[in-house]
Amino acid sequence: MKTSVLKIASVLLAVACLASAGAAHADNLMAVWRAAQVRDPAFLAARQTMQLAQQRATLFASNSEQAQAHLQVARERFRLAEQELTLRVARSYFDTLSAREGADLALAQLNAMAQQLRTVQRGTEMGVGSEAEVREARVRFDAARAQRVAAMRELELRSAELEKIAGRMPEQLDGLRMDAALWSPEPADPVFWTSLASESNPRVRLHKASLEAAVQEVEHQRDNGSPSVDITANRSRIFSDGSLSTPAEMAVRARSAQLGFVLTVPLEDNAPESRLREAQALQERSEAELAVVRGQAAAQAEQAFSGVVQGLARSQALSDAARAGRRTLEGLQAGLRAGARLRTDVLAAVQQFYSAERDWFKARIEAVVQGLQLKAAAGRLDEAEMARLNAMLGGLPAAPAAAPVVSNATAH
Repeated sequence: MKTSVLKIASVLLAVACLASAGAAHADNLMAVWRAAQVRDPAFLAARQTMQLAQQRATLFASNSEQAQAHLQVARERFRLAEQELTLRVARSYFDTLSAREGADLALAQLNAMAQQLRTVQRGTEMGVGSEAEVREARVRFDAARAQRVAAMRELELRSAELEKIAGRMPEQLDGLRMDAALWSPEPADPVFWTSLASESNPRVRLHKASLEAAVQEVEHQRDNGSPSVDITANRSRIFSDGSLSTPAEMAVRARSAQLGFVLTVPLEDNAPESRLREAQALQERSEAELAVVRGQAAAQAEQAFSGVVQGLARSQALSDAARAGRRTLEGLQAGLRAGARLRTDVLAAVQQFYSAERDWFKARIEAVVQGLQLKAAAGRLDEAEMARLNAMLGGLPAAPAAAPVVSNATAH
């Protein structure tokens, strides 16, 4: 048993060293975001729609107000798609970071438990330990190994999600700096953020633009009872390389573009009135949808604001708990050397120490994500915000803090 444990610990340590040495460079959040922008179907479709709307507004300059209203709808739809992509990329990036930190800490805990198990085994051979302590150390080691397997599985899933968004999996992600100050809402007033969201949320802005377009359509139908000509345009791009489970042997790319004209001729005397009533009904529906979306945006902002405040408080509390856990562990180590503590107490303290470290990392990441969701609800998640987040990242992550280990020379 002793030889097998030594081999396991040596392999784990070698893997950790190779992982650290093999990462020649790290990708930051902005690099992943830029990569996602050139392949996300919804983002590309919204951008193409906006470009077509701009061309249409230029062609129909004589009806500038209605064309500009439709152009504004296309712009707001693109802005919504851009923010949704930004939030999705940031969420996936930080989820992957959290999973990676969890895997690193699980490995550090496994190494610490392996060292403790070796120490207990040597102590038993020297006559200063018991079989009960060996069994307890073995149980802790097996539990740490199971946690490592679960952490690696979580990392694989999160990495696959990020790879699906960005088109590739970066060799190494920039980690959240330990000295990075977490963002807190300014002003710290939930009413301010809910009010801002009810007016500036991208989905609210889109429905406001749609309502303005509906109003322009009503005015157009009131003034127009003669045949009309409209232009339709559509452009699409399809890309497929299969899925993670069934990848395609060859990537498929297809592009299509359509341009046409629609001639509308009233066949009945009441046709203009019918189109007017239809336009008025669409306007009423747009007004109702705008009211609903405003309420949803305000609720999202309120929930995100509460999440940010609670996340910051939880992060601070877990930071204090992690520091207290290290002091407790050091005290138990000193007590073990003096013969006043049992090794089982130290094993439990080691496990609690790494659990506190893992919870603290996750709390910091969650506080960052909640801040992103609040800014997204308020319509403030843009390229400048991504640059600010990117500045909080820096280089490769530091190695997880290691728990001290007591040797048999002083342990009793």
